[in-house]
Amino acid sequence: MGSSCNHLESTVMRRPRFSIQLDQNIKSTYEETAALMGIPASRFISTLLTESEPSIKAMQEPLKEALTSKNKALKQLSGMMGGMKSEIDEHQMDILDVVSNGNKKK
Repeated sequence: MGSSCNHLESTVMRRPRFSIQLDQNIKSTYEETAALMGIPASRFISTLLTESEPSIKAMQEPLKEALTSKNKALKQLSGMMGGMKSEIDEHQMDILDVVSNGNKKK
């Protein structure tokens, strides 16, 4: 029963994982560097990702603001385009009226 408990603990304690795909030349760079450091490539990459997490997290607020501003700008542009379309429609009607009235005078 002791070995089954140890297996269960190691399964429960395992950190979340995800898979990434890299070009072979990039993968080789990480593997060779990790080998020179005497650690597995997965640990090397995990360490790089973990250490860069604060910088990545710091990018979130500016990105959120940029996306929010972008959405606001797109809504404003959409409103402006709608207004321009209405003006164009009015001008077309005015032109048609002028053309129509001009033909009636003849």
